[in-house]
Amino acid sequence: ARSSTGMAVLLCVMLLLLLAALAAVAGGLAQPRLATPERFIPYSTTDTFEGGLRAKDVLVVDCTHPTAQQLTHHLKAPSTQRKLVPSHLLGDSSTDAVFNALNAGHRILNKKAVTCDHFDVDSFVSVWAVLNPDKALEHEAVLREVARIGDFRELRLDHPWQHDALALCCWLNSEEKRLFYRPFAAPISRGEGEGEDKFEHFLQHFQDVLEDTHKDEYRKRYISEYTTVVSGYELSNDASAFSHHPALGLVVVRVPEPLHYYSLFGVEGGRWRDAVLALYSGNRYELELKYTGYVEIRSRATYPRVEMQRLAQVLNDRETELNGGVERDVRWGASRITDSGPLLRLDVEGRKLSKEERYGHPLERPIHASLLPPAEMEATVVSYFSHALKDVEPKVGWSWKELHEFNARQEWPSWEPLRGA
Repeated sequence: ARSSTGMAVLLCVMLLLLLAALAAVAGGLAQPRLATPERFIPYSTTDTFEGGLRAKDVLVVDCTHPTAQQLTHHLKAPSTQRKLVPSHLLGDSSTDAVFNALNAGHRILNKKAVTCDHFDVDSFVSVWAVLNPDKALEHEAVLREVARIGDFRELRLDHPWQHDALALCCWLNSEEKRLFYRPFAAPISRGEGEGEDKFEHFLQHFQDVLEDTHKDEYRKRYISEYTTVVSGYELSNDASAFSHHPALGLVVVRVPEPLHYYSLFGVEGGRWRDAVLALYSGNRYELELKYTGYVEIRSRATYPRVEMQRLAQVLNDRETELNGGVERDVRWGASRITDSGPLLRLDVEGRKLSKEERYGHPLERPIHASLLPPAEMEATVVSYFSHALKDVEPKVGWSWKELHEFNARQEWPSWEPLRGA
């Protein structure tokens, strides 16, 4: 009897072990461990990277490369680049593409290293998510929103987790300025691996902040910018502060003083527009083409970018007319459509803003007074865009070639500016 009892116990133990082994195998088959890059390396324009790695071993995010596979929204280059980017994984930000690849378990992630040629919020979150896939997927919604706020400046505060995303953006911004240098403010060119020092630092510390965003240690670093943004957001989202011109991809924002970009572009419905005309008190104005027209986004179609040099010329002529025929010491000017954020504004003659200043927020730079009243400024801008975009349908995927051809076809001599009331 003792022998048969012992045999029964032994069989039960063996059966339990067998069931455990089968469960482990089944679990492994259901959720295979996704192989992703384990380190960040400096960018290279050639086929050879740090440590002798070849382009086939490296994933490039949020930028382009001649031969390496990429997860990026920078797709206006020649069509040969598109062969290196799985189009079905694309989203609006490069971070979207990374999360789409993570969720799909896509083989493009099976690389030894990841790289990027610049540091900004979207590029950093893309890199961090590739290197920390499990933790990234736990915080997917917040991290996608962090990238959108940081890259497109399109803030929404409709849900509590969006406040967390804003806090993370403000922490990254504040620490970047405190410990390093502002975007486009490097004292010398860092070469093809711009921002490597920033990646090294933030890759070490970001997870702690992500998991405990409101800890006093972190909150004290971002709270000043966060408070400024939320205050401006409330102003810009007042029903009387904005109006839309959907057929032009344009939103007009009317607030007393210049705002932080997250507040200005965070206006209700702003995510569906590609140009923002800001009308401030004292006849101060700026017109900007958003970053959504510089990269390729997938959530909606966009209108083509319109060159603004002709508009600047007309505005200067009108300023001279209103000044009694005498040219003013401030002149309207605009950057070309190939700039990441083309900006039309008044500048003191011989003192145009640097790229760092243009990338910085409107509240951080001088905005000079025009002689045009607000109604006339808005009417002129609306008339200009209406002329350029007549019979043009928005679409996904404008190439630089198409944008240049579109602008070359414009017949500006036939445009007659409208005068406001």
